[in-house]
Amino acid sequence: KGNEVVADIGTGSGILAITAAGLGAARVDAVELDATAIPIAQENFQLNRVQSIVRLHYGDGLKGYATRVYPYIGKYDLIVANILTKVILPMIPQCPPLLKPGGGVILSGIMVKEAKQVQGALETNGFRCLETRQQEDWVAIWAKRISRKT
Repeated sequence: KGNEVVADIGTGSGILAITAAGLGAARVDAVELDATAIPIAQENFQLNRVQSIVRLHYGDGLKGYATRVYPYIGKYDLIVANILTKVILPMIPQCPPLLKPGGGVILSGIMVKEAKQVQGALETNGFRCLETRQQEDWVAIWAKRISRKT
């Protein structure tokens, strides 16, 4: 739609952040733990002329995210991650407080045999899985945060 605020967790080369910016995101917070990937991502953001939209942060996924001083905490429209399932699973419970109502996640890097486990974790944490796409042995899942009645 455009004008979304996006978090790219485990940005690596920055391809998801660059894509989000290219599709009209107003702001992208790209987070990366691997210090060797940081300069690569920075260079890719400059080459693609998105450095005014994408902000690169050094950090371990969403761990401690709520305690960091970022202006958009709790206000992401979308969180994206293309990382291994063992990193995605502990991240899922941390997503709902960082999302706007109706916000969502797009998670990829999931092996086919692990997809049901990820879908279950999403549903347990207040998400509805809207779409699953498979390419060879890999799966991507799009899920939206749903309101829970207490």
